[in-house]
Amino acid sequence: MDVIFQIIGAVFAGFGLRLALNIFKKKEYATSLAVFSVASFVMLCSFPWFQGWAKAYFASNLRAKLAALGEQVNTVQAATTEMQGQLDIHQKQINEHQTELNSVQSKIRKTQSEVMESQNEITNQYDRLSAMQEVVSVAQTNLEVQQKKIEDVEYLASNLFSKTVKENMNISNTNRVIFLKDFGDAKRFGFLLSHAAIPASS
Repeated sequence: MDVIFQIIGAVFAGFGLRLALNIFKKKEYATSLAVFSVASFVMLCSFPWFQGWAKAYFASNLRAKLAALGEQVNTVQAATTEMQGQLDIHQKQINEHQTELNSVQSKIRKTQSEVMESQNEITNQYDRLSAMQEVVSVAQTNLEVQQKKIEDVEYLASNLFSKTVKENMNISNTNRVIFLKDFGDAKRFGFLLSHAAIPASS
């Protein structure tokens, strides 16, 4: 099988060299050089020693590249593992912070509820105080009215009794006492007082 490939390679290389020579005669040097290079490469590939060297070269390069690729893969895996560990640590810290935040939020909600209850209690106490103040204000007004009435009564009584005058007179004094007649069996008197009498007094 290798012999057949060598024969085919030699025939192809010979054909390529002949074609390159014909092109060279036409002074197309660039094309001739390209065809010559391809034919020479095909001829080299048909030799067993070149095939062995090429296989060894490519295998060595492939192994080196595979080894380098393996090292890169190991490095990437190590970095990935380290990053996964860091991510786990960060996730754990995030979970702890979330738990703390939930606890703080619960305390804040509890404090807000207590503050609202205190505000409601303060409002209720203020309403009760306002009602009591209104009652006290009404009572104060009533007391002031009663006090005014008492003062008026006291003034009236004091004024009345302070101006009371007692007057004695003898019924035989005809200048000040007079008997009124024409009343039948009833006896009526008229008095001449030294001071004016208070209306409706007796």
